[in-house]
Amino acid sequence: MFKYLFLILFSLSGMKTALWAQSPLHPCGTQGGKSEWLNRYQQHPAAFAKNPDSLHFVSLSVQLTADNNGIGYFPTNNVLDALCRLNADFLQANIQFYVPDAQFQYLPNAAWDNHASVLEGAAMMFGNNISNTLNTYIVTTAAGNCGYNLPYAGIALAKSCSGATSHTWAHEVGHALGLPHPFLGWEGGVSHDNSVPHNFNDPAPALVTYNYTYFQDTLILDTLIIDTAVVELVDRSNCLIAGDGFCDTGADYLASRWTCNSNGLSAQAQTDPVGEVFRSDGTLIMSYANDACQTRFSEEQIQAMRAFLLERRTHWINQTFTPLPVSAVPATLLTPILGQPSPVANTILSWSGVNNASHYLVQVSRLANFGVTEEYITTDTMLPLPALLNNRTYHWRVRAFNSHSFCTSWSPKETFLTATIASSREFVSSTHGRIIPNPVRAGEQIRVSDAGKEAQFSLFSSSGIPVIRGWNPVVGDLRIPEYLPLGVYYLQVIDEQSAKTYPLVVTQ
Repeated sequence: MFKYLFLILFSLSGMKTALWAQSPLHPCGTQGGKSEWLNRYQQHPAAFAKNPDSLHFVSLSVQLTADNNGIGYFPTNNVLDALCRLNADFLQANIQFYVPDAQFQYLPNAAWDNHASVLEGAAMMFGNNISNTLNTYIVTTAAGNCGYNLPYAGIALAKSCSGATSHTWAHEVGHALGLPHPFLGWEGGVSHDNSVPHNFNDPAPALVTYNYTYFQDTLILDTLIIDTAVVELVDRSNCLIAGDGFCDTGADYLASRWTCNSNGLSAQAQTDPVGEVFRSDGTLIMSYANDACQTRFSEEQIQAMRAFLLERRTHWINQTFTPLPVSAVPATLLTPILGQPSPVANTILSWSGVNNASHYLVQVSRLANFGVTEEYITTDTMLPLPALLNNRTYHWRVRAFNSHSFCTSWSPKETFLTATIASSREFVSSTHGRIIPNPVRAGEQIRVSDAGKEAQFSLFSSSGIPVIRGWNPVVGDLRIPEYLPLGVYYLQVIDEQSAKTYPLVVTQ
């Protein structure tokens, strides 16, 4: 059944480029701090269940914001790519994420889309969170950050930091599963407010302070919370009490975005409190290294995340979820194709189903590179389009997905040419076939003149709802059901040579 349809229009390619281009945002708004749970865990990790051989499916809600008119949503194609990246990053942890019913939520609210503080983001989350899921919001401005995680509310991600190669989503989910930064305590420099500059050529202090007022398990508004962190030594002799408390993540004091060398290490050398010079490990997803550097969580981080999930976030886990990967073979586009003429007001796209797909993303564009595109989501294998411009070439393609299978491919693109059709009779009496008679009375018989012997016929309402699927008469004669209401319908004819769609008028 054709259950629902979303339209997201991006009218100007220049605006789109400007909106989601990479910008110099602060990497992560999640401030330093170790939860009481993590302190307890790191004192005796063996006491916590981790079930290392079990694959856990975590329920994830994805809420997309735009301006008050619904303009500016993060493209669905980009969402799928980002979810693909997220699951790839967490495969090593044997944790995967799914979106219940493959349904994204849409929030047309300019204040939420461009919020300047984490408190405004918290208000957005409190008003829209979905229970028993890890709540994620993809916004234009995430309080000046690429992302942040509020333990009591959810995750906000900036559109500009949520591409197919970005690890921001994985970084913030790491926070949501209990992980701090490897440079814990340095988020505000030597002091909590960056008021004390530090020369990395000099030995680091033994202690640094940091502010985690808004990033505890519960929101506290009336108290400034400053804590002290022990600075980690290069020899890791104090790794259990310093930095993030994990001994397989090395010393790191870099709390701003940085790039790595060919060995995955920071260009910036640092000096620990006893004078040992070192470079930070850029492969860690929880670091502030560039996306191109990041590849992994450490083994101790993975074990902590699994323990946290099993003890503190069991309501996110679906114990009975059965993964059904979408076929790697993309959809085959059926009609209209090869530049076929199609009516301006009644174009219906159709394509072959993809094994295990529950949803299809359809893009329609006047540009061959889909730089400016309209996006639709449907659960069916056909889609009626709104009125198009006359005498224009349109390009279209389809991408299948389901609630957890996001790493899918586009179909090869196809094209069609719009043409104004003066009437149903004129259209069907063209060189592309004839329905006789048309209009037709309910209960009467029609014939499609150019249908092949093995043709299959499907009838759709004017809104795209299937009325009859899979007619297969011997000689192309079809009887219109007597119960069919009066109105305009669309007859789809698929045979061994082509697939066509014709308007059909049912009268008294």
